[in-house]
Amino acid sequence: MANKEKKGFSASAYAVCVSIVLAVVLIVLSIFTVATRYTAFSPEKVAQAYVDGIVQTGDGYNSYKTTLVSKNQKYGDFIRNAYMSPYVNDGEEVKQADFVGTGSKEEQEAIDKVYNTMYAYYCELVRTDGWDNYDAVFDKYFSKLAEVRHEVYGDDFMNTDYMFGALEANVQTYADSLTGTKRTFTPDNKKVLRDETIGAYQVMFGDIQKVETENIVDGKKQTVTEEQPVYKLTTEVKSCE
Repeated sequence: MANKEKKGFSASAYAVCVSIVLAVVLIVLSIFTVATRYTAFSPEKVAQAYVDGIVQTGDGYNSYKTTLVSKNQKYGDFIRNAYMSPYVNDGEEVKQADFVGTGSKEEQEAIDKVYNTMYAYYCELVRTDGWDNYDAVFDKYFSKLAEVRHEVYGDDFMNTDYMFGALEANVQTYADSLTGTKRTFTPDNKKVLRDETIGAYQVMFGDIQKVETENIVDGKKQTVTEEQPVYKLTTEVKSCE
């Protein structure tokens, strides 16, 4: 009678099984990562993100952050390379106005003048070209910014940080004009630093409701009930087919 072969632990078979399991896990994680990070793989997500951005911030600048690229990671590089590079002038030999970096009143006034002048121009671009034509908006905005910087500062310095600072300040101001802003307080919470503002969305779509908010009462920040216009905008994308 033939002897039965004893069955024991097979290291090679175990290694193969582990390799297969790890491969499956890596594939699943890769699919999940791509699906969650790259909205471009889903037309519906692209459309939803774009519309939500416009509804919430009132412009296409922030919308493109979530639709053109992965989680905003390359959006800045795209703008730098395609639109800012012709205006960059930040070499060591380029002199800036004497007040730059001093934190003086003169510097703050110059910053405010540039931002305010560019904000009026930004609103004009949104009205005439619109963010659907982002190519024209970026081109015209940075060209105008270089002119305004020279007029106000008296120098020709320009780098990408300065350009982003002006543009994103204007974008935020425009968004605030639509959505309104909340009341802010001094660090010690004893005084109102900036009162709340009512935005265009609140005027157009809001209903007066009693809401809990914060305000200064008897010299201290407290929760109070006030009547304010409240709105809620929702979007839905059913299919891009």
